Formats: sequence, C-alpha cells, structure tokens
Amino acid sequence: MRRATGILLVLTVAITLLIFILVMSIILYHANKKSYEKQAIKTYNLVESTILMKDDDLDYQFLSKLSQDADIRISLIDIDGNVLIDSKQENTDSMSSHSQRREIIVALEGGLGQDTRRSDSFDIDYLYIAKLIQNENNQNNLPDKFVLRIAVEISSIYSYLLYISLAALSVFVALIIITYFLSKPITTKLLKPFELISKKLESVLKSSDAEDSPVKQIVLTKYDDVNAILSDIDIVSSKIIEYTDQIKDDKEKLDLILENIESGVIAITFDGNIQSANKKALNIFNIPPDASCNIKDYIRNTEFIKYLDNSIIENKFSVFDIVISGGKIFEIRITPISTQFVSFIVTATDVTSQRQLADTKQAFFENAGHELNTPLSSILGYSEILLTSNKTNRKFLDIINKEALRMKTLISDMLKISELETHVLSNDIEFDLSSVVDKLVELYKTRVSIKRIEIKTSLINAYIYADPEKIATLLSNLIDNSIKYTNDGGLIEIILKISNDNVVMSVKDNGIGIPEIYLNRVFERFFRVDKGRSRREGGTGLGLSIVKHIADRYNAQISIESDSTGTNVRVKFDNARKT
Repeated sequence: MRRATGILLVLTVAITLLIFILVMSIILYHANKKSYEKQAIKTYNLVESTILMKDDDLDYQFLSKLSQDADIRISLIDIDGNVLIDSKQENTDSMSSHSQRREIIVALEGGLGQDTRRSDSFDIDYLYIAKLIQNENNQNNLPDKFVLRIAVEISSIYSYLLYISLAALSVFVALIIITYFLSKPITTKLLKPFELISKKLESVLKSSDAEDSPVKQIVLTKYDDVNAILSDIDIVSSKIIEYTDQIKDDKEKLDLILENIESGVIAITFDGNIQSANKKALNIFNIPPDASCNIKDYIRNTEFIKYLDNSIIENKFSVFDIVISGGKIFEIRITPISTQFVSFIVTATDVTSQRQLADTKQAFFENAGHELNTPLSSILGYSEILLTSNKTNRKFLDIINKEALRMKTLISDMLKISELETHVLSNDIEFDLSSVVDKLVELYKTRVSIKRIEIKTSLINAYIYADPEKIATLLSNLIDNSIKYTNDGGLIEIILKISNDNVVMSVKDNGIGIPEIYLNRVFERFFRVDKGRSRREGGTGLGLSIVKHIADRYNAQISIESDSTGTNVRVKFDNARKT
C-alpha cells in the first residue's frame, strides 16, 4: 500500500508540474509576442517618420541602409500589390503581387495591418506591420498612395521559448527526483493514522470471529483526529460484540427448540427452494443435510404440490393431511411470512394416532347411530299408530313419541357432525347462494306462520364454491335457532351482500338474545343457554356446532353478536364473486 501511495504521490506531483510548466510557457510565449508586437509598432512609427521627412527620392540604397540600422526589412508597395522597393531585394520585378497578403488588405482598408508568417522569398518567420501612406511630399518616384510595410524577424521569440522550456524541463526532472526520494517518508507519515485504524478494525473482526479473543484496548497516538476515530471504533466494536453474542445466544435457543419439537419445520422461498430445515423434517422427507434444492424434488405427493402451488399463487395459509411411505399421516401447514429470504414456513406433524382415533370414533358414531336408528324408527312408528287408535293413554304416548323424535334428531345431528369430521367434501360446485336462501324461506313458511314470525330477505346474486346441501344445512340451523328463540310476532332478517370481494350472509332476529358471558361457548357441542326452552323446542345442542364445522370446512369466517334485543350471526365466504 505504501509503494502504491508513493507512486501515486510522484505521479500527482509530476502531472501537476507538467501542467504548470505548459501553462506558464504558453503565458510567457504570448507575453513575449505582445512585447515584440509593441516594439515592432514603435519601430514602424520611427521608419514612417524617417521616410516622410526625406525630401528627395527614395531608392533601394536608402532603404537598405535604414533596414540595416533598424535590423528590419522595409517594403514599399503600391495599392495594386506590386512591390516598388524592398530593402532586402534590389530587383523587385520578379516578386509576386502582395495584394492578397493579410497585412496589405487591412492596410488598404485604412487600418494597421499585422500578420505573423514565414516569408516565401527568404524562408524566415516575420512579424509584418503595414499601413497606407499618403504621399504629401510628392516624392517623384512614388505614387500618391502606397503601403509602407516593415518585417521583424521573430526567431528570437522561439529561441526564448526554447530556453524557457529547457529550463522548465530541468526543474521538472529535478523536482520529480526529489519527490521520489521524499515519497517514502511522506507516505509513511500520511498512512500511519490509517494503519492504526486498520489494526483496530482487524482486532474487532478477530474478536467477533473468535469467542475467546478479546478486543485490544485502544492505543492513543499523537494525532487527535485519529484518537477520536479510534475511540468511536472502540465503542462501536463493544456494541457489535454485544449484539453478536446476543444473536448467537438467540440462535442457539432457536436451534435447540427447532431440533426438539415433534414437528418438522422447513423454510422455503417464494419459488419453493429450501432455505433451512430441522432434523425432524430432514428425517420425515428423507432430505439430505444442507440441501439447497426445491422442496418438490423430495415431497412428490400430489396433494402437497397442489396445496403448495395454491398457497404460492394466492399467498395464503393452508392446512391438509398427506400420507407418506409407511402409512403415516402428517398434518401439513403452509404459512406465508414476509421476510427477505424466506416466504413460507412448512410444518409437518405426525397425526397418525389422532386420525386413527378419530376414524375409530367416527366408525363408532356411525355404527351406533345406525343401530339406534332402527329401534327408534320402530318406536316412533308404533307410537304414532297407538296415538291414532288409543284414546286412553294419549298423554303418555305423546311423551314417548316426542322423546323418540328428539332422540332421532339427536342421532341425525351426531351423524352429520361425524360426516363433517371425516374431511370429505363432495358435490362442490359454484352456485348462487340467494337461491338456497329462497328455497329455505319457502320451506319454513308453515312453521313461522304458527308463531306469527315474519322472515324478511335482502338478497343479491352471490356465487360461492361449495356443497349446496351443506350450505343449506348451515343456513337451516341458523334459521331454526332464530325461530326457536324468537317470541311470537317476532322478526327474522336474512341479508346477502358483497364486502371486499367476499360474500357476507347475515341471519338476524329480535329474539331473547344470548348473554355476553356465553357468546364464546355457543359453538360447543351440546351447549345450550336455556336448556328448558331447548328441550321444549326439540333442540339437541348440536345446531351451532354443525354450523361451525361447515364454516371451517370452507374457510368461512363466522361471528356472532347478541344482546337483549336479539342475535345477529354473520358468515363470510372468501371465495365469492358477484355477477
């Protein structure tokens, strides 16, 4: 670095001196030329006055002597450009016309003509000065008007310039040699502060790389500015080491957590390239350590690829199950995040035992439901026969019929929940939700007329992608609840609207409402706020639980608001379009 700095210093001085010498040479040349021009004009004035004062004729001998005394060349030229007398050439007949010479043209126009050029006759550089003269003395051998021109040799100007250039070159070479020998101590002195700062920074870097390598304390120098920089570096280095230690601790904690959780965790980019993965994920999907490939290269499950592509396109959360080799079931969650290097976090959790338990429970409910359904159907059938034929024990038969009917409804609802928990979605199509609302309102006309309840609707054409039967079940349970808990003469409103490209369905009533403390429990199975009224109305406590299951299956958001003036349940579907 010192050698390069020394060379740079020498080059800088050399270029600076060279530019200075060139500029000064040009200035001196022009200054000397101006001086020659002024002196030449004075000489011309003297020659002019000498010629005009002569009473007799002018001839070659007179001009030659005058030319030798003034060390100049003198020419007399007529207005046509012909040379009449020249002090350097006795016979002027062979000389060409001077009418196109620059100084002659200016002189004939009445000015003082000047020009610098090489003479064609004598091959000498001259400074020419010319002026038109009026022949008032009426000298016999000259016309009334003629041009007096003098020529001064300017070779002395070039000699002076050469002398200056040689002197400047000598000074230039001497200064370069001096600069070269002085460059080493100068660069050493200049670079000393930077070397101190560099050593301090190297100490900071080494201490951040090695845990047991402390930062060297600053060594103050005789440079106050350098001491200030070193102090600032010392403060910054302490903070860097502190932050580095904290980052290392946090990384160790995070690594410890990731390596000990039961789920596999993979961080991927927006293109699906693996950024990092814990050991659990590597083992589950047989991904080699330090893999920097695409996740699709190792997880070739079609269900996984479908959901991953959908999450990437729509940048949304997805959860689903996949079965890998060995028959194990894993719940996959794809969560979008917003960072510079990672776009999605993929987690894989072994849910084989949970799903097997759910399947067992599902099978139990289905079998139990079907087994109970047969005798209940017989009891209901016979109780109805007895009600029509036996008048004596009608009260007891009514109770048997009603309780059997409630049991049948309960079993039917349990089977619906069991079916929803199987995660099987069938018959999904795009349909107009308003048509489902219209059909259900028509079905409930007889029931609401008994309690004199009015159902109002405010509908638009709103399309969603789902199973129309399941959505009808969801809406039917909401309307059924509103009828049960709305007093005679009440009002139920069903509203469809579009909000932020989503279909929002509201079922609102002015019934008895739900106390605020129970609002977070209404979707639990078998939970009933007013158990007595629920039994009288034939409720099973599973209606809102069925609603919640169906909403979850279609990623619909459900919310409930209630007070003493009534209840409003909203369901928002995020896959809607308006026509």
